[in-house]
Amino acid sequence: VILVNSAFMIYTTNWEIDNLEKPTPLGVQWAEFIFVCFYTVELVFRLAVHRLYFFCCGSAAWNNFDFFLVVVGIFGQVLARYQNSAGGSNMMFMRAMRILKIAKVSRTVRLMQQFSELRLILNSMLGSLRNLFWSIAMLALIFYLFALVFVQLT
Repeated sequence: VILVNSAFMIYTTNWEIDNLEKPTPLGVQWAEFIFVCFYTVELVFRLAVHRLYFFCCGSAAWNNFDFFLVVVGIFGQVLARYQNSAGGSNMMFMRAMRILKIAKVSRTVRLMQQFSELRLILNSMLGSLRNLFWSIAMLALIFYLFALVFVQLT
């Protein structure tokens, strides 16, 4: 469901960019509503099973992340319904919706816990960022020194 939702978000984002002045089609609105309902029902079931242990178990970080994403999704649906009923195009509203869509895209991060090889690669890349920074700093210093030498020679 997460992958289908991600593919659907790619499609809707592409459609919105191509049709900036047009309102969002009703089918797209309903599909987004169904995805939010699915994630909400999933969260409610998980809360019913785990109760308060949901927020303090071994996977509490992922559970809190899921809880946050569902709350953001519900908030986005409420904002979208409000905007549709009020009509018009408010730039502040559009910015808020864009931020909410970015938060929805982060749902695919949940898939990282199932793919251990991909997680290993990502952790390796993140671990090498400090070394990459120092390598770039060293290259910048070498370029600077050579630039000074070449300027002095000419």
